[in-house]
Amino acid sequence: MLRRNFLILGMLFLVSCASSKPEVTYEYVHEGQCALNVMKGNCTKKGVKKYNVKYRGKTYLFSSEENKDLFLSKLNSNIDQANREWKQYIERRILIER
Repeated sequence: MLRRNFLILGMLFLVSCASSKPEVTYEYVHEGQCALNVMKGNCTKKGVKKYNVKYRGKTYLFSSEENKDLFLSKLNSNIDQANREWKQYIERRILIER
């Protein structure tokens, strides 16, 4: 009897796991802001999903095809500069929120 109950519980668990779809989430660098604009110090210009680049497991968004192409022209140095600008932006935002 006990063995049968465990078997039924195990089957129910497997069925419930198989039927649930995993949640799909997308993580965008710089909270989805246009990476080129972030690099230039404008951290409030939204990127558009249509203009994206996946690089080293991260997705960068851009506000236009032209911005995307400009950013790609010196990808690694532009990423470094954008990350520095973004860090400063976040630090300023934290100070304002206090």
